[in-house]
Amino acid sequence: MESEDKYIIDGVEIRSKPCRSRRRGHNPEATGAQTLSIPDITPPDTPGSDIESEVKELELDHHDYKYLDHPADVILTSHGTGIASALESLVIAMFGYMTDLSLVEPKKRKRIKVVTNSLPRLIFSILDQCLYLNSAYRFLVKYVRINNGIDVHKLLKGDVNVEVEVALYGDTFDHDVHTQGTEIKAATYHGLRAEIMIGPHKIIISDEPLYQQYRDELPAVLEELSSDDFAKADFKLYALVDI
Repeated sequence: MESEDKYIIDGVEIRSKPCRSRRRGHNPEATGAQTLSIPDITPPDTPGSDIESEVKELELDHHDYKYLDHPADVILTSHGTGIASALESLVIAMFGYMTDLSLVEPKKRKRIKVVTNSLPRLIFSILDQCLYLNSAYRFLVKYVRINNGIDVHKLLKGDVNVEVEVALYGDTFDHDVHTQGTEIKAATYHGLRAEIMIGPHKIIISDEPLYQQYRDELPAVLEELSSDDFAKADFKLYALVDI
């Protein structure tokens, strides 16, 4: 039997359960979602280079994600070896909740860039900018490629900015082709959590009071670990999104 995930937010334990039935979302053009500044986003109707070889490689990727039910919203959770893999699965989880990705053809490639010195801000900003592409340009993401050189060790120390480039492959929403599931209106910092396993070390990045011990222990743990340790680490990400 598959193990049950649990997620604690505001001291309340939420257990994994089958995803609620999707409802028809609002027209993406009618949403008023706002996001961070987006100077590095290329509009989806801009002609791009031939991406066929990149898409063939992306088709081999495996994405590990789940949805945890929440009284008002939904929690995306993803797993991967290395932060890039976990982040890619988190983005796929978000778009998979909004549409049937099997109907989306990766005809276009768009890029976003995030510069930050914070792991939570990195996670939030990637989701936020992807949602901007969806609300402003009706862009649906089928595949994601994140540069694998993210130095999580530096991010957790918080003293150096890290630049992360994200390539998004998909197509513009078409009522005649694509399904419209539950609209995700916004990503939130509330309930954002990253769990990192490196050998005997368990690191939890969260603002929840429950995880204060992990925050207190983090400086000492970082002294014992290196950037290479984080590159091979097991990551599990949780993100509460507004629907």
